[in-house]
Amino acid sequence: MKHSRLLALTLGFAIGSASLSPAAAQSADLDEFIIEKMRAAHVPGLSACIVKEDRMVWAGGYGYADITQGIGVTPDTLFMLASISKAVTGTALMQLWERGLFDLDEDVNSGLRFSVRNPSHPLVPITYRSLLAHVSGIKDNWAVMDSLYVQGDSPIPLGYFLREYLAPGGQWYFPGQNYYYWAPQTHFAYSNIGFALVGHAVESISGIGFDRYCQERIFEPLGMNETSWRLADLDPDHVAMPYSWDGATEQFVPYGHYGYPDYPDGGLRTSTVQLARFLLAHMNGGEHRGRRILEPATVADMHTVQYPALDGTQGLALYYWNVAGQLRLGHAGGDWGLMTEMWFRPSDRVGVILFANGDAFFGPMMAVLNRLFDEGEAF
Repeated sequence: MKHSRLLALTLGFAIGSASLSPAAAQSADLDEFIIEKMRAAHVPGLSACIVKEDRMVWAGGYGYADITQGIGVTPDTLFMLASISKAVTGTALMQLWERGLFDLDEDVNSGLRFSVRNPSHPLVPITYRSLLAHVSGIKDNWAVMDSLYVQGDSPIPLGYFLREYLAPGGQWYFPGQNYYYWAPQTHFAYSNIGFALVGHAVESISGIGFDRYCQERIFEPLGMNETSWRLADLDPDHVAMPYSWDGATEQFVPYGHYGYPDYPDGGLRTSTVQLARFLLAHMNGGEHRGRRILEPATVADMHTVQYPALDGTQGLALYYWNVAGQLRLGHAGGDWGLMTEMWFRPSDRVGVILFANGDAFFGPMMAVLNRLFDEGEAF
């Protein structure tokens, strides 16, 4: 929920922390460059890291995680990931697929306790693959979704919300706004609610709550020990406050720490350093430091474009981005007071994770992202 109270504080930028590997970043002006772009983008804090091949080679934190309390950003500061969360949600479902518990082209209703059907195409099944590749035909009804943002964690259970949103008779069921008119698997349309349903499928098939499943099968194996879907599980002083920028007063405005019932599509909180372990696992056939979360063939499937006639970039949860002829694979995210990026180049196995806790202007943040990719080449 948006706050209307302005901060009575003008931000002064400083390096909260910058930790480098022995092979330090080659350009001495990197810190100054990042701070300059933060000012231009109007973000109070930024955390970033560079990974290469099988390890993290650089990490830095800049500015403020919480302006009022004077808490600086470090590489260990936790940020809400927004849509990067979908990469974790998709990975969780693919772990269950590896166990032979369902087929990707199977009707998702086979694993649910309520029926999901596009009312315009009731005989066409919505499959697991179509959810993971954003061709399910499930539509984001922002009139509903925005109204359910709350401070803290949402009290509405995931399964209850989805049944009331997707099934006839539900309090948030509006057929024309919740589903597209076209049949599943005929058009590409990015769907947050579709990925919330992926998360619910994980808990329905596994028999344990989605958040607990991810904790046991992804976070603990990778040593992501301060990572959670629930704000209540974390120390809020370790989490970067999301901010907007008020141009009239030239001050940052806090949104507060918020949540929503469709949390598997964007509600994960972690640090760049911890998320680096997840990214490195995807870069190295599903394994990081001897802990395997996926088989190599499953990772290859997730990294393969699924419906090239509909969209030439989308794999299973992850997608490709061509930047000046350089192909990157990963995911980006954005929400109130958040901008997040997680990408790697398959060509040279250099990756960058970047988090900012503001409604960032795109151009300056992309300049930082591209600069960090350039720095990664030197390690």
